[in-house]
Amino acid sequence: MKCYVSKYSGFCFGVTSAVHAANENLKTPLFNKTLYMYGEIINNPVVISGLQDKGVRLIHDIDDVEQPLNSKVLIRAHGVPEHTIDSLKRKGTEVIDKTCPKVKFVHKMVRKAAEQDYDVMLVGDSKHPEIIGTIGWSKTRITLIANLAHAKQIMPDYVPSSAVTYMVAQTTYNSKRYEEIVRYCSSVVPSIKHHYTICNVTSDRQTEMRELAKHADCLLIVGGKASANSTELFKIASEYCKKTQHVESEADIDISMIDGVSTLVICSGASTPDSSIDACVEVLKTACLQNGVDFELNNLKTNQKMHAFANVQKIV
Repeated sequence: MKCYVSKYSGFCFGVTSAVHAANENLKTPLFNKTLYMYGEIINNPVVISGLQDKGVRLIHDIDDVEQPLNSKVLIRAHGVPEHTIDSLKRKGTEVIDKTCPKVKFVHKMVRKAAEQDYDVMLVGDSKHPEIIGTIGWSKTRITLIANLAHAKQIMPDYVPSSAVTYMVAQTTYNSKRYEEIVRYCSSVVPSIKHHYTICNVTSDRQTEMRELAKHADCLLIVGGKASANSTELFKIASEYCKKTQHVESEADIDISMIDGVSTLVICSGASTPDSSIDACVEVLKTACLQNGVDFELNNLKTNQKMHAFANVQKIV
Protein backbone atom coordinates (compact mmCIF):
# COMPACT_ATOMS: atom_id res chain seq x y z
CA MET A 1 0.00 0.00 0.00
CA LYS A 2 1.24 3.46 -0.89
CA CYS A 3 0.80 6.09 1.82
CA TYR A 4 1.19 9.78 1.08
CA VAL A 5 1.51 12.48 3.76
CA SER A 6 0.38 15.85 2.46
CA LYS A 7 2.86 18.65 1.87
CA TYR A 8 0.92 21.07 4.07
CA SER A 9 0.44 18.77 7.07
CA GLY A 10 1.40 19.77 10.60
CA PHE A 11 1.24 23.04 12.52
CA CYS A 12 0.72 26.37 10.76
CA PHE A 13 2.86 29.31 11.90
CA GLY A 14 0.12 30.78 14.11
CA VAL A 15 -0.35 27.51 15.99
CA THR A 16 3.41 27.00 16.23
CA SER A 17 3.75 30.42 17.81
CA ALA A 18 1.01 29.79 20.39
CA VAL A 19 2.30 26.36 21.43
CA HIS A 20 5.89 27.62 21.54
CA ALA A 21 4.84 30.51 23.81
CA ALA A 22 3.13 28.08 26.20
CA ASN A 23 6.15 25.80 26.39
CA GLU A 24 8.64 28.66 26.72
CA ASN A 25 6.67 30.20 29.56
CA LEU A 26 6.66 26.84 31.29
CA LYS A 27 10.45 26.65 30.96
CA THR A 28 10.96 30.17 32.31
CA PRO A 29 10.60 30.58 36.10
CA LEU A 30 7.10 31.94 36.72
CA PHE A 31 8.09 33.45 40.09
CA ASN A 32 4.97 32.02 41.75
CA LYS A 33 2.77 33.08 38.84
CA THR A 34 0.15 30.69 37.50
CA LEU A 35 0.03 30.18 33.72
CA TYR A 36 -3.45 30.06 32.23
CA MET A 37 -4.73 29.65 28.69
CA TYR A 38 -7.93 31.52 27.87
CA GLY A 39 -9.83 28.84 26.01
CA GLU A 40 -7.94 26.03 24.32
CA ILE A 41 -5.08 27.87 22.63
CA ILE A 42 -5.50 25.55 19.63
CA ASN A 43 -8.20 23.03 18.69
CA ASN A 44 -6.27 19.85 19.34
CA PRO A 45 -7.05 17.70 22.41
CA VAL A 46 -3.69 15.90 22.29
CA VAL A 47 -1.74 19.16 22.54
CA ILE A 48 -4.07 20.72 25.11
CA SER A 49 -3.93 17.65 27.34
CA GLY A 50 -0.13 17.73 27.13
CA LEU A 51 0.01 21.38 28.21
CA GLN A 52 -2.40 20.77 31.08
CA ASP A 53 -0.23 17.87 32.25
CA LYS A 54 2.69 20.32 32.36
CA GLY A 55 0.74 22.73 34.55
CA VAL A 56 -1.10 25.12 32.23
CA ARG A 57 -4.59 25.83 33.55
CA LEU A 58 -7.53 26.11 31.17
CA ILE A 59 -10.13 28.85 31.75
CA HIS A 60 -13.10 30.22 29.81
CA ASP A 61 -13.85 33.29 31.91
CA ILE A 62 -11.57 36.01 33.30
CA ASP A 63 -13.16 35.50 36.72
CA ASP A 64 -11.54 32.05 36.77
CA VAL A 65 -8.14 33.72 37.23
CA GLU A 66 -7.72 33.19 40.95
CA GLN A 67 -4.93 35.69 41.61
CA PRO A 68 -4.85 38.23 38.77
CA LEU A 69 -1.66 39.96 39.95
CA ASN A 70 0.19 36.65 40.16
CA SER A 71 -0.97 35.17 36.86
CA LYS A 72 -0.14 35.03 33.19
CA VAL A 73 -2.91 34.46 30.66
CA LEU A 74 -2.13 33.08 27.22
CA ILE A 75 -4.64 34.24 24.59
CA ARG A 76 -5.68 31.51 22.18
CA ALA A 77 -4.65 31.55 18.50
CA HIS A 78 -8.30 32.13 17.52
CA GLY A 79 -8.30 35.44 19.40
CA VAL A 80 -10.77 36.86 21.91
CA PRO A 81 -12.98 39.97 22.07
CA GLU A 82 -11.12 43.22 22.72
CA HIS A 83 -12.88 43.76 26.05
CA THR A 84 -11.51 40.43 27.34
CA ILE A 85 -7.92 41.57 26.91
CA ASP A 86 -8.71 45.01 28.34
CA SER A 87 -10.40 43.48 31.39
CA LEU A 88 -7.45 41.18 32.10
CA LYS A 89 -5.00 44.08 31.89
CA ARG A 90 -7.13 46.22 34.19
CA LYS A 91 -6.93 43.43 36.77
CA GLY A 92 -3.14 43.61 36.55
CA THR A 93 -2.80 40.23 34.84
CA GLU A 94 0.08 39.70 32.43
CA VAL A 95 -1.39 38.98 28.99
CA ILE A 96 0.48 36.90 26.42
CA ASP A 97 -1.46 37.59 23.24
CA LYS A 98 -0.86 34.77 20.75
CA THR A 99 -3.77 35.58 18.47
CA CYS A 100 -2.82 34.39 14.98
CA PRO A 101 -1.59 37.32 12.82
CA LYS A 102 -4.11 36.36 10.15
CA VAL A 103 -6.94 36.64 12.69
CA LYS A 104 -5.54 39.93 13.97
CA PHE A 105 -5.77 41.27 10.41
CA VAL A 106 -9.51 40.51 10.40
CA HIS A 107 -9.83 42.30 13.74
CA LYS A 108 -8.19 45.35 12.20
CA MET A 109 -10.55 45.20 9.23
CA VAL A 110 -13.69 45.27 11.36
CA ARG A 111 -12.26 48.07 13.51
CA LYS A 112 -11.44 50.04 10.38
CA ALA A 113 -15.01 49.55 9.17
CA ALA A 114 -16.32 50.85 12.50
CA GLU A 115 -14.10 53.94 12.28
CA GLN A 116 -15.64 54.69 8.89
CA ASP A 117 -19.18 53.85 10.09
CA TYR A 118 -19.40 51.00 7.58
CA ASP A 119 -21.53 47.90 8.03
CA VAL A 120 -19.77 44.54 8.23
CA MET A 121 -20.74 41.14 6.85
CA LEU A 122 -18.90 38.33 8.60
CA VAL A 123 -18.88 34.88 6.96
CA GLY A 124 -18.30 31.91 9.21
CA ASP A 125 -19.54 29.72 12.05
CA SER A 126 -21.23 31.90 14.69
CA LYS A 127 -20.24 29.43 17.43
CA HIS A 128 -16.56 29.31 16.51
CA PRO A 129 -14.24 31.16 18.94
CA GLU A 130 -12.64 33.09 16.07
CA ILE A 131 -15.98 34.54 15.01
CA ILE A 132 -16.95 35.32 18.60
CA GLY A 133 -13.63 37.08 19.06
CA THR A 134 -13.91 39.03 15.80
CA ILE A 135 -17.38 40.31 16.68
CA GLY A 136 -15.85 41.63 19.89
CA TRP A 137 -13.53 43.92 17.94
CA SER A 138 -16.31 45.71 16.08
CA LYS A 139 -18.45 48.59 17.23
CA THR A 140 -20.62 48.74 14.15
CA ARG A 141 -23.46 46.73 12.63
CA ILE A 142 -22.41 43.14 11.90
CA THR A 143 -24.40 40.66 9.81
CA LEU A 144 -23.37 37.01 10.21
CA ILE A 145 -23.55 34.67 7.22
CA ALA A 146 -23.10 30.95 7.77
CA ASN A 147 -23.21 29.72 4.16
CA LEU A 148 -24.66 30.41 0.72
CA ALA A 149 -28.12 29.11 1.65
CA HIS A 150 -28.17 31.43 4.65
CA ALA A 151 -27.06 34.34 2.47
CA LYS A 152 -29.91 33.68 0.03
CA GLN A 153 -32.30 33.63 2.97
CA ILE A 154 -31.30 36.97 4.50
CA MET A 155 -29.92 39.09 1.65
CA PRO A 156 -33.22 39.91 -0.12
CA ASP A 157 -34.29 41.82 3.01
CA TYR A 158 -30.88 43.33 3.75
CA VAL A 159 -30.84 47.13 3.70
CA PRO A 160 -27.38 48.70 4.10
CA SER A 161 -27.11 51.42 6.71
CA SER A 162 -23.86 52.76 5.26
CA ALA A 163 -22.46 53.69 1.86
CA VAL A 164 -20.11 50.70 1.92
CA THR A 165 -20.41 47.26 3.51
CA TYR A 166 -17.23 45.39 4.37
CA MET A 167 -17.29 41.61 3.91
CA VAL A 168 -14.71 39.41 5.64
CA ALA A 169 -14.52 35.70 6.40
CA GLN A 170 -13.39 33.36 9.13
CA THR A 171 -9.75 32.58 8.29
CA THR A 172 -10.45 28.84 8.10
CA TYR A 173 -13.56 29.07 5.92
CA ASN A 174 -13.90 27.05 2.72
CA SER A 175 -12.31 29.24 0.04
CA LYS A 176 -14.57 28.15 -2.83
CA ARG A 177 -17.73 28.59 -0.78
CA TYR A 178 -16.64 32.06 0.30
CA GLU A 179 -16.19 33.06 -3.34
CA GLU A 180 -19.72 31.83 -4.09
CA ILE A 181 -21.10 33.89 -1.19
CA VAL A 182 -19.20 36.98 -2.33
CA ARG A 183 -20.56 36.68 -5.86
CA TYR A 184 -24.13 36.25 -4.70
CA CYS A 185 -24.11 38.99 -2.05
CA SER A 186 -22.41 41.45 -4.40
CA SER A 187 -25.13 40.84 -6.99
CA VAL A 188 -27.74 41.82 -4.40
CA VAL A 189 -25.82 44.68 -2.77
CA PRO A 190 -23.26 46.17 -5.20
CA SER A 191 -21.78 48.39 -2.47
CA ILE A 192 -20.21 45.38 -0.74
CA LYS A 193 -16.43 45.65 -0.53
CA HIS A 194 -15.17 42.13 0.10
CA HIS A 195 -11.77 41.20 1.51
CA TYR A 196 -10.17 37.79 1.08
CA THR A 197 -9.28 37.04 4.69
CA ILE A 198 -9.02 33.26 4.43
CA CYS A 199 -5.56 32.19 5.55
CA ASN A 200 -3.32 31.07 2.69
CA VAL A 201 -2.35 28.03 4.76
CA THR A 202 -6.03 27.06 4.89
CA SER A 203 -6.61 27.58 1.18
CA ASP A 204 -3.38 25.75 0.27
CA ARG A 205 -4.41 22.73 2.32
CA GLN A 206 -7.87 22.70 0.79
CA THR A 207 -6.46 22.95 -2.74
CA GLU A 208 -3.98 20.15 -2.08
CA MET A 209 -6.74 18.05 -0.51
CA ARG A 210 -8.89 18.32 -3.64
CA GLU A 211 -5.98 17.25 -5.84
CA LEU A 212 -4.72 14.36 -3.69
CA ALA A 213 -8.24 13.06 -3.10
CA LYS A 214 -8.64 12.44 -6.83
CA HIS A 215 -5.94 9.77 -6.70
CA ALA A 216 -6.69 8.11 -3.35
CA ASP A 217 -8.64 4.99 -2.43
CA CYS A 218 -8.71 6.07 1.20
CA LEU A 219 -8.21 9.38 3.05
CA LEU A 220 -7.26 9.99 6.65
CA ILE A 221 -7.72 13.46 8.15
CA VAL A 222 -5.80 13.92 11.40
CA GLY A 223 -6.95 16.74 13.64
CA GLY A 224 -9.19 17.83 16.49
CA LYS A 225 -12.91 17.33 15.96
CA ALA A 226 -13.40 20.94 17.13
CA SER A 227 -10.87 22.19 14.56
CA ALA A 228 -12.65 24.13 11.81
CA ASN A 229 -9.93 23.57 9.22
CA SER A 230 -9.67 19.84 10.00
CA THR A 231 -13.43 19.48 9.73
CA GLU A 232 -13.44 21.39 6.45
CA LEU A 233 -10.74 19.11 5.04
CA PHE A 234 -12.85 16.11 6.04
CA LYS A 235 -15.87 17.56 4.22
CA ILE A 236 -13.82 18.22 1.08
CA ALA A 237 -12.22 14.77 1.19
CA SER A 238 -15.60 13.10 1.62
CA GLU A 239 -16.79 14.71 -1.61
CA TYR A 240 -14.14 12.78 -3.52
CA CYS A 241 -13.69 9.58 -1.54
CA LYS A 242 -16.22 7.52 0.43
CA LYS A 243 -13.44 5.88 2.44
CA THR A 244 -12.58 8.97 4.45
CA GLN A 245 -11.97 9.06 8.19
CA HIS A 246 -11.41 11.98 10.60
CA VAL A 247 -9.33 11.01 13.65
CA GLU A 248 -7.89 12.99 16.53
CA SER A 249 -5.10 10.51 17.19
CA GLU A 250 -3.76 7.16 16.05
CA ALA A 251 -5.99 5.45 18.63
CA ASP A 252 -9.08 6.46 16.63
CA ILE A 253 -8.04 4.81 13.37
CA ASP A 254 -10.38 2.14 12.05
CA ILE A 255 -7.85 -0.27 10.55
CA SER A 256 -10.55 -2.11 8.61
CA MET A 257 -10.77 0.90 6.31
CA ILE A 258 -7.46 0.01 4.62
CA ASP A 259 -8.68 -3.39 3.44
CA GLY A 260 -8.06 -3.59 -0.30
CA VAL A 261 -6.62 -0.06 -0.41
CA SER A 262 -3.68 0.57 -2.72
CA THR A 263 -3.28 4.33 -2.18
CA LEU A 264 -3.94 6.15 1.10
CA VAL A 265 -3.48 9.87 1.74
CA ILE A 266 -2.97 11.47 5.15
CA CYS A 267 -3.79 15.15 5.59
CA SER A 268 -4.01 17.22 8.74
CA GLY A 269 -5.48 20.38 10.14
CA ALA A 270 -3.28 23.34 11.05
CA SER A 271 -3.36 22.45 14.75
CA THR A 272 -2.12 18.87 14.34
CA PRO A 273 1.45 18.19 15.52
CA ASP A 274 3.82 16.18 13.34
CA SER A 275 4.06 13.64 16.16
CA SER A 276 0.36 12.75 15.73
CA ILE A 277 0.83 12.26 11.99
CA ASP A 278 3.94 10.10 12.55
CA ALA A 279 2.01 7.99 15.07
CA CYS A 280 -0.77 7.42 12.52
CA VAL A 281 1.76 6.39 9.89
CA GLU A 282 3.30 3.91 12.32
CA VAL A 283 -0.09 2.32 13.10
CA LEU A 284 -0.90 1.97 9.40
CA LYS A 285 2.52 0.54 8.61
CA THR A 286 2.26 -2.01 11.41
CA ALA A 287 -1.22 -3.07 10.29
CA CYS A 288 -0.03 -3.56 6.72
CA LEU A 289 3.00 -5.64 7.72
CA GLN A 290 0.98 -7.81 10.08
CA ASN A 291 -1.32 -8.63 7.20
CA GLY A 292 1.47 -9.36 4.75
CA VAL A 293 1.02 -6.11 2.82
CA ASP A 294 4.01 -4.05 1.69
CA PHE A 295 3.99 -0.46 2.93
CA GLU A 296 5.47 2.46 0.98
CA LEU A 297 5.61 5.92 2.57
CA ASN A 298 5.95 9.13 0.56
CA ASN A 299 6.05 12.16 2.85
CA LEU A 300 5.47 15.15 0.57
CA LYS A 301 6.35 17.55 3.41
CA THR A 302 9.76 16.12 4.33
CA ASN A 303 10.47 14.27 1.06
CA GLN A 304 11.09 11.15 3.14
CA LYS A 305 10.52 7.85 1.39
CA MET A 306 10.36 4.52 3.16
CA HIS A 307 9.59 1.01 1.99
CA ALA A 308 8.58 -1.61 4.53
CA PHE A 309 8.16 -5.21 3.44
CA ALA A 310 6.52 -8.12 5.22
CA ASN A 311 9.82 -9.67 6.32
CA VAL A 312 12.37 -6.83 6.05
CA GLN A 313 12.35 -3.02 6.25
CA LYS A 314 14.67 -0.76 4.33
CA ILE A 315 14.93 3.05 4.43
CA VAL A 316 15.38 4.47 0.94
